[in-house]
Amino acid sequence: MAERLQRHNELWQQMSQGFGEFIKKLTFWEKASDKEQDQVIQSLRKIPEVAAQCFHAQYFDLSRCYEDFAVWANLQELEDTKKLIGSLSIYVQQHSALIENAKSEIDVGLLKMHEAVLSIPETLKLSQAKEMFGSLKRHSDQRIIEAIAEQGDEAHAGDPQPLRFPRIVDAFVPQSFQVLRSDSKPRSLEDPETWGGLQRRDDLGAFILSFLSSPYSTETPLVVLGHPGSGKSLLTKVLSAQLMSKHFTVVRVPLREVNADAGVIAQIEERIRGITHISDPWAKLRGAFKNNPPLVILDGYDELLQASGKVFRSYLNDVQTFQRNEFEQGRPVRVMVTSRITLIDKALIPGGSTVVRLLEFDGREGLLDQNLEPGERRLLCCGRDQ
Repeated sequence: MAERLQRHNELWQQMSQGFGEFIKKLTFWEKASDKEQDQVIQSLRKIPEVAAQCFHAQYFDLSRCYEDFAVWANLQELEDTKKLIGSLSIYVQQHSALIENAKSEIDVGLLKMHEAVLSIPETLKLSQAKEMFGSLKRHSDQRIIEAIAEQGDEAHAGDPQPLRFPRIVDAFVPQSFQVLRSDSKPRSLEDPETWGGLQRRDDLGAFILSFLSSPYSTETPLVVLGHPGSGKSLLTKVLSAQLMSKHFTVVRVPLREVNADAGVIAQIEERIRGITHISDPWAKLRGAFKNNPPLVILDGYDELLQASGKVFRSYLNDVQTFQRNEFEQGRPVRVMVTSRITLIDKALIPGGSTVVRLLEFDGREGLLDQNLEPGERRLLCCGRDQ
């Protein structure tokens, strides 16, 4: 930082001197009084100092708002930033730990990802629409404490005890995945060869956090693909609860439960109305997201691809248009869309979209807590969408 300021200071001084020589050749300078000329000269001499103060403030503000920039800038070298680093380091360390720990253990229920979300430094302290946020949070929290599977019939006579299923938050295991970024080249996402050379990754929670902090997340949707029963809907339930915080207001929209013929905004409004009983239009609702921007999860795009015999081929383009319109107005919206991979080639995928493919289980359940009984381990790993 000190070296950067020194280099910039030399440039600012040169610019100040050059500008001073320039104005001395103007007619205005000849007509100015000695006092006016002296005021201009004194102001020009202060330019390097004022510029350094602005640079310093903007540098710190970037570091406060964007933890990745803080790490890159190596702000630990500055005495004045120790307090700032103290607030940033917890999240930075936890995010790094998420990536590293994914190699040796499983983040059951994405609880560790939730801890990392809560440690993100708060950048704004504005009033929240507590009623709506509270309703959405209570709804999402309730979904992950439900049993991972419906209870069966009552136990038969003589059975020692009825079969009980664990809660979703205790049983959900994030599976491996692959990721690609779509481009202008036509490609079949249903074709296994499209994914053949891509890396198999095990850090789903860390990846989603990284994506949500990237500029791509406000420009195009994150598309999550998987086969029937691969855990897409269960993943969205867990993410809804674990990401809901002062940084995100998560609105999960099961597309099978809203009007398929309605537009994206109308579907979001319908879902919020169904949970909170707040009937405000999106133009008014978005004001409630000022401090914790919205993350909209549209679950089950394949339901639209086959709804009423229609093919909603351009739906993802409509989502992208919605995001870009909101971004232009200074109201960024992040959107995640899930779909069966077997139907996705019917859809138009916007260029630049990030596409995730959830993979089949590969025996990583051996990384689960070794204190669990074998039967419990199998249940944790097999509990998925019904």
